[in-house]
Amino acid sequence: PVGGGMGFGPWLTLDAKGIITAHCPHQEMGQGTTSLMASLIAEELDANPAQMRVEHAAAVPAYSNPTMILDSLPFADDDTGIVATAARATLRHVIEAFGVNGTGGSTGARNIAEGTQRAAASLRGVLLDAAGKRLGVSTSELTIERGIIRHASSNRSLSFGDVAIDADNITPRE
Repeated sequence: PVGGGMGFGPWLTLDAKGIITAHCPHQEMGQGTTSLMASLIAEELDANPAQMRVEHAAAVPAYSNPTMILDSLPFADDDTGIVATAARATLRHVIEAFGVNGTGGSTGARNIAEGTQRAAASLRGVLLDAAGKRLGVSTSELTIERGIIRHASSNRSLSFGDVAIDADNITPRE
């Protein structure tokens, strides 16, 4: 993980204090990419906004932005013909293999949404699993409210930071 803590793909980390750091691969130029990342993660985790940080990520292949280049192909968005489909698939593989990073063409939000949501959902599952083990209860009995994991019937709660180290030893769900 970038900067320590437990990592969930290249998209986010959680530290022992319960701070969630999103790693944004795009430069913020007014399109709201950093706000979108924080919002997607906070919504999935029901996190307290005070727990969120967004940092710009290093330029590495995991953050390739095929959308930026694929949008420039001479095919209509709804063209599903064999040539358009083959061109998109081939170019996507090349871009991802070489890790073409970039910000442009209003593609940042489309490029980060799926990976960010998957990473946050993975983190949510791991946090619930860790809290369930710590409290000795089923994860189905737990809820998360504003960054606090609660077990209503016993009136016990844990912060993300309380279970961060335990969570680091749990394999994320698929």
